[in-house]
Amino acid sequence: MNRILNIASFIIIILLMLYTGINYNTLPKTVPIHYDLYNHPDGWGDKNSLFLIPFIGLMIWFLMYSLYKYYPKLVNLDIKLTGKQPTKKAIKTHTTFVAILNFEIILFISLKGVMDIYNIKGGLIHLGIFQFVTFAIAIGVTLIWLVVNDYKNKRK
Repeated sequence: MNRILNIASFIIIILLMLYTGINYNTLPKTVPIHYDLYNHPDGWGDKNSLFLIPFIGLMIWFLMYSLYKYYPKLVNLDIKLTGKQPTKKAIKTHTTFVAILNFEIILFISLKGVMDIYNIKGGLIHLGIFQFVTFAIAIGVTLIWLVVNDYKNKRK
């Protein structure tokens, strides 16, 4: 599952880059680059700044994937410092958490990027505060899942 989530999140970022590149020539020179909580534009900038969203997403993906890939080595460093050995199940739970969190963040960034371009081109998708609340709930549920699994792993 972790591998599928990592590959899917990378594909989503690539698709966002392609979508931005395909629509680049049809966009006006000045575009909204910042929105308030209710999705009303309150900052404007050059259309080149739209490539910043996929770039930031790609950097986040690389950081999260590196954490996912090298987590067991980081745990070994912690073992040397604290002397405590986590279970293999705990390590697997944490790497799964990183993969899920990576997917959720990339999905949110990509949906926001697609919505921005769609709205700039004259479309009308305004989810308002709903998108922020949905993202916060998804991250919250993932964190609760991690805490519950950590608690179960410590009790055994």
